Amino acid sequence: MFATIIEPDLEGYHIVMDYGEGGNKSISVDFLRLSKGEDIERVFMSEEAVWVILEGEAKWEVSDGLSAVFKRDSAFDELPKAVYLAPESIMKVVSLSPTTEFAILRSRVETKDVHPSMIVESKRVREVRRDEYGVSYLLREVISEDFPASRLLVAETVIEYPNWGDFPPTKFEEGERLSLFRIRGKGFGLFYSYSGEEFDEKEAVVIQDYSVIFDNGYRSFAPSPNSAIYCLWGLVSTNRKVAEIFEEIA
Repeated sequence: MFATIIEPDLEGYHIVMDYGEGGNKSISVDFLRLSKGEDIERVFMSEEAVWVILEGEAKWEVSDGLSAVFKRDSAFDELPKAVYLAPESIMKVVSLSPTTEFAILRSRVETKDVHPSMIVESKRVREVRRDEYGVSYLLREVISEDFPASRLLVAETVIEYPNWGDFPPTKFEEGERLSLFRIRGKGFGLFYSYSGEEFDEKEAVVIQDYSVIFDNGYRSFAPSPNSAIYCLWGLVSTNRKVAEIFEEIA
């Protein structure tokens, strides 16, 4: 497991965790924070990318001819809006609010596996909620297994609980997974990762605001009392299966 923190005063475009860091080979995450009127233009060669707006308002333009204006006041309370960017496509973003934040998940792809760029409106997002024993679990599929992407799967998880509560342990049989966390309130979170059925090789890390964690194997995370935790996670896998996680919580 490998963890890092995005500095709260970070401005502009930054590669947070690149290929080769912490044992990661297949997935990377970038972070972008723009002030009103600022813009940025990016192109990824031989990579597919998913741009998710975390907070703020922005205009997107893609060289494929796509464009949209997205607004999101809170990643905790509102459905995600995103852009799937095909390799070699040019992406231009302009911030329309005082501050706009984005997370960008990337994965290398072969030329033969290229899919066209697409805008992911909120109405395309599958949302699953469970409220039980005072625990609120919310899962949102941003790039699902039936989305025409090559390797990336992207989803969000939000957990709110007045006391300690955690996300049910889950495991993918293959692939690499990377998560970006946000904390609402003055609390923190805990992240657990372990590899075997007997819960051996345990690892744990304290989740702060803007934490980024790369892990494989079983994982579970939890917010502290009277706080909420948001997790944007990406998975790179050849079989692109995520249904087990939704079946477990639904």
